[in-house]
Amino acid sequence: MSNQVIVDADRCKGCGICPSVCPKGCLRIGTEINLQGYEHVEVVPGSVCIACGMCVLACPEPRALTIVKHTEEEKSCTSA
Repeated sequence: MSNQVIVDADRCKGCGICPSVCPKGCLRIGTEINLQGYEHVEVVPGSVCIACGMCVLACPEPRALTIVKHTEEEKSCTSA
């Protein structure tokens, strides 16, 4: 398992701040429209999140982004 960013699409307003601060380019503005009428952020397929949390800190919308960080111990347990 790798780290991941979870996007709550219906909380996102597509401002573009989180993709601009992600050092690994894991996020982008998508083309789908959410319930609020915004093109929301999506995770770039194949990207490798380092769980730095910059996107969450920069995001002006509470709970629009969540980081799930997996430890080395969790990774070794799942690959055994």
